[in-house]
Order: sequence, then structure tokens, then C-alpha cells
Amino acid sequence: MAMADTAVNPHPADSAGTEAPNGSPYLQVKALQLGYRSRKTGEFIFACADLDFTAHRGEFVVIVGPSGCGKTTFLEALAGLVPVAAGEISLGGKKVAGPGQDRSLVFQNASLFPWRTVRDNVLFALQAQRQLSAESARQADALIELVGLGHVSGRHPHELSGGMKQRVNLARALVTRPELLLLDEPFGALDALTRAAMQHELVRVWQSAGLGPAKTAVFVTHDVDEAVYLADRVIVFSAGPGRVAADLKISLPRPRRAEGRRTPEFARYVDTVLAELLGKSSEVTPAGAAAPEQRETEQAEAGE
Repeated sequence: MAMADTAVNPHPADSAGTEAPNGSPYLQVKALQLGYRSRKTGEFIFACADLDFTAHRGEFVVIVGPSGCGKTTFLEALAGLVPVAAGEISLGGKKVAGPGQDRSLVFQNASLFPWRTVRDNVLFALQAQRQLSAESARQADALIELVGLGHVSGRHPHELSGGMKQRVNLARALVTRPELLLLDEPFGALDALTRAAMQHELVRVWQSAGLGPAKTAVFVTHDVDEAVYLADRVIVFSAGPGRVAADLKISLPRPRRAEGRRTPEFARYVDTVLAELLGKSSEVTPAGAAAPEQRETEQAEAGE
């Protein structure tokens, strides 16, 4: 479905505001260990071990890695839904100790209330956080328009396509104006054409000046092409227990355009990420360095 052009922040990271009070990166992950204790043996099973990386405000960070490497477990820990075994996660200098209104999590399944309309599903997020007012409702209506659903705002989920449902899901996550947007393979269940369209729409909405400064985003995927298209940085997790195997800066211009996927530079980035995933490179590439040339299987009790 064609959608109207919107104003964008060409360089979102440059207009994203300040960092943590001490000038450090917004997101800091330090010696993080995640996992669960087996009910049968009492042994602690690691999902992630010794994770260390940072992210600045306005960055779009994509995490890729093999199934079972702890990507989803990490995202849920970042949302405050999974306890930290050791190490820490901090946002803006404050340790993550549980869920907070500064974060929104988008799951693969849209999980919409079937008895609510598109608009009422989006407004639910505001109601749940006791933020619903005449002004916030107007902002919600503007956001519904932004994601291209103004003409179906009175419809119910059973009347929507898969892509439309995920647009509602995205709008519901953004309506509370979170500082950090977390996305767990939100397009994984969509067909290839719809998935490509949703990738483009996510970039367009995320870059929209109508939302103010660009949100920091952490996105989990198995799709390398998707990772390169969306990311400012791609974090490659090793096989479980997950560790940071590579931290690659994606220096493609924004706003991202679909035709950019056909450039040699884009292809080189895809090849670089694939090489890291396949273990062909033994050294971690630090964030900021140029790239060279330029959840199916889950752990039984922890999940990925």
C-alpha cells in the first residue's frame, strides 16, 4: 500500500539529544550473564555469557545470531522481564531492575485485542500507563495516520492483513513515546513481500520527525539482509551461550531507500555479517571500524 512521504531526520543519531548524565552511552551492557537453573539437576544453564557492548541515543542496533544463542532472552532482560544472573544493564545511567515506561517491546505476534478496533488497540497502551488524555488521543490518531492506518482505524483485527496488524502493533509501542524501542523479530511471520514493505515502513516511521528525536532501537532478527537494511550497527552473537562475536558499524546513508539494497556496498556488508555468523572471522570488529570491504530451536526452559 502506498503511503505518503513524511519529514525525516536524515541523521537521527545527530539529533537524538543527550547521553546519560555523565556523558556515557545511553545503553550499557556490562559482563552480562543470563540463563536459568535446571529443575532436574540444579545446574545453571547459560543463555548469554559475558555480554559487553554499548549504544548511543538514536542508534538502531540489530542483533543477529544462530538459534539458541540468547537473542530473545537478552531482549527480554533489556525490557526488564528476565532477571539478570550477573553483570548489569543500564539505560541513561540507571540500572534496569524491571519493566519501565521508558521501554516498549514489539513481539513477533501482534497480540491485538480482537474486540477492540485499531484505534482502541493503540489507545490501550496509553490507558495501561494512565497517560490517556485528549491530547494523547490526538497524538495517537496522528500516529495511526503515520503508519498508514487512518482509513481502517475503526476496523477490528480480523478485518486486517498481517502487515496491517503489525503496523497496529508498532503504533501501540510508539504511542507512549518510549525512549527505547525493542523489537523481537516483528516481521518473521510475514510473507516476503509484506516483510520487505514493513521493513521500509519501520525505517520511515522511526526516522519521522513527527515522533521527535529518533528512538533508540534494539531489533532481533535471523535475516541478515534485514539487519543491514535497518541497522546503524549489527551485533553478531556467537552460538549459545551467546557472546558478542562482532560489532559492525553500518555506514549506509539515511534515510534508507529500498534501492540501496542493490548497491555493491550493501552486498559487502551482508557478506561481512554472514562471514561472522559462519565463523569465518575470528576477531571482533570494533564499533566504528569499517567493515572489511566495505528463535526456531530454543532451550527447553529458558527460550532463546
